[in-house]
Amino acid sequence: MSETDIVLGRIKYTLDQLGSEISNGKYPADLLSDLKSSVDELRLTMWAVIEAEEQRKQEIKGGSTDLKKKLVEFRIKRILQMLQSLRIDVAEPGSSDLEALRAALRTGLQNVERVTARKT
Repeated sequence: MSETDIVLGRIKYTLDQLGSEISNGKYPADLLSDLKSSVDELRLTMWAVIEAEEQRKQEIKGGSTDLKKKLVEFRIKRILQMLQSLRIDVAEPGSSDLEALRAALRTGLQNVERVTARKT
């Protein structure tokens, strides 16, 4: 086992432990904001590295990949997953979050309609 394998194994173990502790309420939510931002940034960086390696492998095999297209496809799949799991509390219809969601969805739909209109 290489040193890299050991280091990554320790990090994964620590993250698993931290996830369990967070789920059990060990840390207050307001203290987790900075950690969340760091984890989000790390996740995006890892995803970009993994995708770049996949693209390199495809090019070596003689195939071509469009990284920008793959990124858009990934984002669309992620949005669909988030929308499918979204739970809105209808008891508070005047929520500013609900209005912000509605505006973002409206803008997103307009962009999709604009793109699909160009293709037809």
